[in-house]
Amino acid sequence: MNRGLILTVILLLRPALGICQSETTSSSMAHRPKVNDSLQWKEEPIEFKGVAFGSNFKDFAASVTIPGAGNYCVSRIEPPACVPKLKVGDFSIDLAFIFDANKLSRVVGTFPVKNFPDVVDMFEGKYGSAHSSELSSVQSNAGVNAEQARLTWAGPHVVISLRRFGETIDRGIFSISTVAVLERDSVEMDAAKKNALN
Repeated sequence: MNRGLILTVILLLRPALGICQSETTSSSMAHRPKVNDSLQWKEEPIEFKGVAFGSNFKDFAASVTIPGAGNYCVSRIEPPACVPKLKVGDFSIDLAFIFDANKLSRVVGTFPVKNFPDVVDMFEGKYGSAHSSELSSVQSNAGVNAEQARLTWAGPHVVISLRRFGETIDRGIFSISTVAVLERDSVEMDAAKKNALN
C-alpha cells in the first residue's frame, strides 16, 4: 500500500466521504444520519476486526495483526492511520484504521465495485438490514453515468455508510465511524462554510 492511497483515504474523510465528480440525490443527507430508536441493530459495532473503537494508535500499531491482512501503519501523517489489506474470498478490501486524538475513531474500506453485493451481504449478515438506503445518479470525472447506492446504519455510538461507488466508479467504499467524530466533523464543516466568504 502506498502513501498516496493513505492520503487519498484520509482526504476523503475530511469532513465526509467523497464519491464521484457529481451526485444528484432524491433526498439530501445530513453529515450524520439521525438515530431512529425504532430501528434495531443486529449488533451495533464496538470494534472492527477485533480492534475496539477508542483503541490507542501506538498499542494498535505495535501489537495488532489482522488475520489475512498485512499491516502498514503511518504515524507521520495527521491523523495517523494503519492501512492493511484484508483478503475476503476471491477479493480484497483495502482498510484504513483512522486515529483521531490518538484513538481509533473510524475504519474506511474500499473494494472492487463488482463485489458490492458481497460487501452488502457481509454487513447485513453482521449488523442486520440497513436503517436507510438511497439511490442516486453519479457521474465520473470521465463523464460516465452510473447509479449510486448508499446504505446507512445509524446508532447511538456508531454510523456505518456503505456506497457502491467511492472516489471512482471502479471502487466501492464503506466507513464505520464513531458518532463523536462525525459530530466534530459536522461542526468543523459548518464553521468552514461560515468562514469561507468572510
